[in-house]
Amino acid sequence: MTDAADSPRLPFKFESTGRWAARARVAAWVALFAMLAAVCVQHHLRVRKNFRRARVKDRAYYKALAEHQADPDDPDKESKAVRAMKVARWAKRSKGAIPRWSTAVRQFWAGENIYRPLRGGQVSDPLTGEILPGKTKPPQAHLRLGAPVEELVRQPTRMHPNMPFVVILLTPFAYMSVQVCVAAVNALKVLALVASIFAVSSAANNGRHRMDEWVVGLAVLFAAPLIISDMQHGNTNMFVLAALAGHLWLYRRGNDLAAGAVLAMAVCLKMTPALFGVYWLYQRNWKLLAGLAVTLAVAVIAVPMLALGRVRYGELTGNWLDNLILPALLKGRPFPQHVNQSLPGVFWRLMMHGNIHYNPDDYAYAREFGYINMVSLSPAVGRWVLTVLKAAIVAVMAWAIGWKKLPRDDGRRGLHYGLVATGMLILNQRTWDHHAVILLIAYVGIWYALAYGRMSSSARITCLALTGLAGVVNWLMGKSLFVAFFGSERGKEVANIVEAYGPTFLHFVLIFAVCVVLLRALAATDRRGEALFSLKRIPLRGEETGTGRNSE
Repeated sequence: MTDAADSPRLPFKFESTGRWAARARVAAWVALFAMLAAVCVQHHLRVRKNFRRARVKDRAYYKALAEHQADPDDPDKESKAVRAMKVARWAKRSKGAIPRWSTAVRQFWAGENIYRPLRGGQVSDPLTGEILPGKTKPPQAHLRLGAPVEELVRQPTRMHPNMPFVVILLTPFAYMSVQVCVAAVNALKVLALVASIFAVSSAANNGRHRMDEWVVGLAVLFAAPLIISDMQHGNTNMFVLAALAGHLWLYRRGNDLAAGAVLAMAVCLKMTPALFGVYWLYQRNWKLLAGLAVTLAVAVIAVPMLALGRVRYGELTGNWLDNLILPALLKGRPFPQHVNQSLPGVFWRLMMHGNIHYNPDDYAYAREFGYINMVSLSPAVGRWVLTVLKAAIVAVMAWAIGWKKLPRDDGRRGLHYGLVATGMLILNQRTWDHHAVILLIAYVGIWYALAYGRMSSSARITCLALTGLAGVVNWLMGKSLFVAFFGSERGKEVANIVEAYGPTFLHFVLIFAVCVVLLRALAATDRRGEALFSLKRIPLRGEETGTGRNSE
């Protein structure tokens, strides 16, 4: 029996084998949307809780201030008012990056420079956060006792991460209330996720074949912790996933210029998707690269210059490049904080005496210190070793992908895309766990190849084991597990230490390895002149062979 979902418009199919299978399918979709709804509600409640707590701290400040003003000569009341002022200044008033950035967006349009370096400049060792010899701690931001809370919380923004074009895109959210902003962002993220699932599935299919719905389900299941993490952080990574998936879908349909334009949006949002530009360069797709280049010129130069004027555009973009992009891209600025799960982040902590509690983009100097390094390479040696490791990873990617240009509907393309997405996370200077939502691309390609790819049983079993291990690592790394075992404060401390050793980085490495092994296994089948993919799922220890170049 053919289900209504078995429509030519959908990139996956459901072949009903009975009532229980149909019920399980419905339950899986219900579970997905229930999970998304639960995360959205949890996010909303957390925002409301933070807002209420901030209001309590605001009232405590005003009460302490009134007591001080009634008796200004009492030093105890003045000290109490100052403490209450600082508590109100740093009170958490929302949850998520996009609502948090609203102050910076408003300052941007008010004519302020939100890309200036941290106060006091470079006063500490970027690897350890320790104050350098001859340097002093920079003065703290001036807080005027008696100022209203609105003035206290709107201190000048420094080192804002988004380029001017993205700030322009974020402008509508900055003028919403926090609750409306969170609701709007979450609704858009759910839509972006659903669209991404359909687009990535379409891009990964081989020829006219459509994957079974359970393949998509496994991919979403393995990516679920990453999806939840991004929803909770309220950042733009889900939109990066949607832009990447959209550009792959457009390429699959033959719209190369439009694919390049959509890829440019992903690059603007998070820079690291530029690695897909390198992939298309390696694939010699000049039309797609032309769409990428033209759209980047419009988005990065033309639009903000028209909005800001030539002089102010030059100042802001120059500061953004000088203070945030070039130090990491060209100068190798370290970011050793435990949340950084890229190859450089783990390398700085384990091999170069990096302080696991320090991020130089957030603080001019470290407030807390912790080290787990096994050796202490000098900065010069460490940079060279890291460069060699990165070059080796790129070389492995090029070897696994191969020089041959594949048809745009070749099922191996899904593994190409997954390998590039994983490479983005591994090679980047800064990769937080919620950046990894783009691994949905890799999981769809992997499960499709495991289900239908013709390869040796040993290759299939090896990749299945590595994928299962990656899923276990991915699911077990949430802080809630450590909090449940060790309590709130101790649990978070233990989670941070465990995170410093790079478990999420291990997850990336496992996925990277699976993509490489699957591509080489399919390349071996290709060299034998056999069909690469089957129309039906291949048994775990089975290896189908054929004489044609396609399974169709």
